[in-house]
Parts: sequence; structure tokens; C-alpha cells
Amino acid sequence: MSAHYHNFVKNYFQEGEPNDPQLKRLQREIAEVNRLFDEWERRAELEDERMNAARAFNEQCSSLEMTLSEFEKTIIKVCKSPLPRDVENLQTLVINHKQFESEVQSHEPDVKQLKNLFNTIPQKTQKEQARLDEILDQWDRIWSMSSYYVDRLKVVEVTLTGLEEVTTIVTEFEMKLSMYDSMPSDMDNLRKAHDELMVLEAEIQEKQV
Repeated sequence: MSAHYHNFVKNYFQEGEPNDPQLKRLQREIAEVNRLFDEWERRAELEDERMNAARAFNEQCSSLEMTLSEFEKTIIKVCKSPLPRDVENLQTLVINHKQFESEVQSHEPDVKQLKNLFNTIPQKTQKEQARLDEILDQWDRIWSMSSYYVDRLKVVEVTLTGLEEVTTIVTEFEMKLSMYDSMPSDMDNLRKAHDELMVLEAEIQEKQV
């Protein structure tokens, strides 16, 4: 209430008879009105606080929902795409995915801010709680799919690296075998060729273990 009103009431009671029953009843009524008015002001302030906090929360939700939806579409598409059969293209995918994860990670402060904004809302509604839960679930889904995709890339990398090593070994053995298209006619060279072939066979068996 205004200072003018308070001054008027104060002066009115000072000028009246202290023991006047009517005056005392009026004092009680005015005190009750003041209490109700203060309660109304408190509730109005609380509602304003709630509306402002809810507005900030919903704006942050809308922004994050758009961003995370695009990230989720991207990771779903990536996970469904076929993986390459050569190391060079695989490395390109690894680099691209690291960049993707970096971009997602850059929005972690936004997720934390959303949680903080939610905590500032007085008398939270079930709808607000559900909206927060959905965004947090979407955030976790993106990271789960990203982790799954990284594991797939690692498996392919191990497989392709192994294939490259096998291809190199086979090529080396083929080159060595090509040197024995014709066997030597003299006994010494024949024994030498035999020993070299035995060594080559041992190397092949060792690579197979």
C-alpha cells in the first residue's frame, strides 16, 4: 500500500479515542485488510517469478529441442550408412565423427543451464518436468548412438588393418615363390632351394597362428 494511505490511517487512529470499541474494531479490520493485501502482493510476486522462470525455461527448451533433433537425425543417418572397405575412407569417417561429437559436446553448457532454469521454477508442473525429461533422454540417446558408432568404426579399423597386413604378407610370399618357377638342375642349388622353401613354409605357418 502507498505511504499516503499508511499516514492517513496512522493519523486517524492517533486522533481517535484509544478505548473506543468502534475504533478498535476498525483497527482489527484494517489489520486484516493489510494482511490480505500483503498476501495478495506476495502471491502476485510469486506468480510473476514463476512466469518469468517458466518463460526462460521454455525458451531454452525450444532452442535445445531444435538443436538436438538435428544432431539425432544426423547420428541416426550415420549409423544406418554402410561402412567403407578401405582405411583411407574409414579415417575420413573417424575425423568427421570426432567433429560431430565436438559439436554435440559444445552444447553441454546449454543442457546444464536448462537444468538450472528448471530448478528456479517455483511450483513446477508435470508438463515442465516431462519436457525436461524428454530433452535429457534425447541428449543421452545421441551419446549412446555415437558410442555405438565409434565401436563399429574401431571394429572396421581392426579388420581393415588386418586385411592390409595379410595382403602385404601374401604379396611378399608370392614374390618369393615366383623366384622358384624353375628348379635348379645341380644338387647343391636344389638343396639350397629346398631349404629356402622350407623356411618360407615355416614363415607362412607362423603367420597363420
